[in-house]
Amino acid sequence: MTTLSRASDNFPHSRRKRSWIWFATLGVVLGLVVAVLVHFRANFHEVILGRIYRSGQLDPVTLEDYVQRFHFETIINLRGAGPEADWYLEERAVARRHHILYLDYPVNSTAPLRALELRGLLAILIAKGHAPVLIHCQSGVDRSGSVAVVCALLLDDGHGLELAYDQLQWRNGNLPWLQSTKNNRAYLLRYEQWLNQNGLTHSPEHFCRWALTIDPSHS
Repeated sequence: MTTLSRASDNFPHSRRKRSWIWFATLGVVLGLVVAVLVHFRANFHEVILGRIYRSGQLDPVTLEDYVQRFHFETIINLRGAGPEADWYLEERAVARRHHILYLDYPVNSTAPLRALELRGLLAILIAKGHAPVLIHCQSGVDRSGSVAVVCALLLDDGHGLELAYDQLQWRNGNLPWLQSTKNNRAYLLRYEQWLNQNGLTHSPEHFCRWALTIDPSHS
């Protein structure tokens, strides 16, 4: 009887302990979900230090903060013009206040850049006085990922391929099952295979030659 009584006395305590663990776990999970949502809402990342940055659609307050911290000279809007949309009007207003060059540059949301898009981007990136550059789309994942990949290959001689692959990591929202991630990885693999077949190492010149004249998807 004494043993049974002690077991009965311990049961409420054990039940309360399990409930506390369950609520604590739920709190941690909810906290992580909120943190992820907040992170991917801005999804702001450095691509090349002092030169190229990528993000999702930023609210005007956040954009102002980043402009003051990173001193952008150019904003490339990959969503395309939206003259009746609040986000577009607010973003252009921030750009005007800070005398930032603002470019509407819509690209495909799932495919790597085509030759025409690549040539236009190259002209922007090599122009003097246009860096630092912020590139953004809506989520900072698909279109921003494609352009960030190309920026890494065009602007970084020594670590361009490594940096390009790094743009397709989960921390940027480029999850491995997304079509844009798959297509961009395939694009990089084709380029890497071409380099190996020709005994070459990466350089911006080699990448431009391959992307503009050799890759079957370049047109």
